Amino acid sequence: MVVLDVSLNELYKLLNKNLSEEELNEYLLNIKCELDEIEGNNAKIEVKDFNRIDLYSLSGIARELSGILNIETGIPKFEIKDSDYDLIVDKEILNIRPYIVGAVVKNVKLNEDRLKDLIQLQEKISQSFGRNRQKVAIGTHNFDLIKFPVYYKLTDPETRFIPLGFDKELSLREILENTEAGKKYLYILNKYDKYPILIDSNNNIISFPPIINSNKIGRLDINTKNIFIDVSGTDLEKILLALNVIVLTLKDFGGEIYSINVIYPDKKIKTPELKVIKKEMDLNKIKKYLGIEIDNNKIVEYLNRKRMNAKIENNKLIVEYLNYRNDILSEYDIIEEILISYGYNNLKPREIKIYTKGGLSKERKVMNNIRKIMVNMGCIEIYTPILSNKDINNLLNEDREIIELINPASSSYNSIRVYLLSSFLQLLSENNELKFPAKIFELNRVSYIKNNKIIEDIDLLYIYSDYEVSVNYSLKVLKRLFKELRIDFDIRNSNHKFLIDGRQGDIFVNSENIGWIGEIDPNILEKLDIKYPLTGFEISIKELMKYIKYDI
Repeated sequence: MVVLDVSLNELYKLLNKNLSEEELNEYLLNIKCELDEIEGNNAKIEVKDFNRIDLYSLSGIARELSGILNIETGIPKFEIKDSDYDLIVDKEILNIRPYIVGAVVKNVKLNEDRLKDLIQLQEKISQSFGRNRQKVAIGTHNFDLIKFPVYYKLTDPETRFIPLGFDKELSLREILENTEAGKKYLYILNKYDKYPILIDSNNNIISFPPIINSNKIGRLDINTKNIFIDVSGTDLEKILLALNVIVLTLKDFGGEIYSINVIYPDKKIKTPELKVIKKEMDLNKIKKYLGIEIDNNKIVEYLNRKRMNAKIENNKLIVEYLNYRNDILSEYDIIEEILISYGYNNLKPREIKIYTKGGLSKERKVMNNIRKIMVNMGCIEIYTPILSNKDINNLLNEDREIIELINPASSSYNSIRVYLLSSFLQLLSENNELKFPAKIFELNRVSYIKNNKIIEDIDLLYIYSDYEVSVNYSLKVLKRLFKELRIDFDIRNSNHKFLIDGRQGDIFVNSENIGWIGEIDPNILEKLDIKYPLTGFEISIKELMKYIKYDI
């Protein structure tokens, strides 16, 4: 989770309201945050929701609290003014760090607290959401010192400029080798023989993304009024989201947003792309899953207090929200927003009216037993969403037809996984941090189409990762698991495209193929920016259950 240092004076100034410590703690819980401690004017606030990067700043917190407190409800007001500022992307850079977006915000009113908060917001987004600047890196610069158009291109490592915090020129190579920021983020660029720069029409280097800004243009102070923001990275959807959050923060600091024309070799886009997302939902379904009686007008009011616009027409709940949020995937997220606004503490327990004696199914007993066996072998269980990225699914898929979503809320979750491995690789790609040696398992559902039929299955995935791995590590765990389950198995040659040739096999029980075992192809790991080798296995629990004849 992300912990923020927040100025209470500035927070209350943005809210136009003072709160007691008890009130602040109570209201923060309503926006998935928690007050850690207060020391004088400074508070440490923990953001509990990884998907809400808009809450990584005091303005974002103030924006949400103003809705909860009924100070300002509905979609935050904003205006984006057109401009003729061009950011031109060179074709050569597309193979290294292919995406960049930008915006200009003028007449920003900064002070010491706001400037600290802006810097903190950039770093928190880049470190967590941006995976240590690998997928997302943010730069803020003094617009008044820049001559447009601006160019995003590759240059020789011996190109020189004065980096932020220095008083002499250094080459890009020297920056990587001799500065704190360079050493920290060297791994992002060290395999390339040219490096990205952002340079203006006067040949002034603005920044060396994702490493460091220039000392002249990239240094902001409380007197800076007009700010140019660039966000670069490897994931266009993520950098657009990050840009939306930054410009809204500067807008809350009194700024006026101006668009930039980002000109790629094959397309032109205008950023930021702040827009209203509209969703229609069945009101009866919403009420059914709420589980409590809430008047229609109250439902609308509760959603408006969550910084949305809501209305009810023809038994449909129509919800609109700004795309600085990417956590609204289905009606269940809207139900959660209603309940948060209603107040979890206001929910009253209800007496059970029907008493029945229940028990665990055989399937559940087998799953619990497998969990126990895996944990006893020192493995850690994870739980990932059943939705995954179609591109990752395609890297693994061989004979299973992928089930795609018609209108996915996010391209990161636009299909149903065909293997649990799909979700794990996506998780590791987005959060590439493991403590070695890592022994991980997941017991969960997969679904796909085969022979024109929808197949739903429960799989067990085991993954081992370390600086060096071997399929034998996975085989030892597999043997122990089947010994505990009292089932015989054998391994036969296989040719899975996502496993290394000669280090893989299919798992058979009574001549029936129930899964695979092997080392993950390093080419796939490289495509997903996963740095360490993986070995593991995945088996169908539904197929395995046919061979468990004894009581558990």
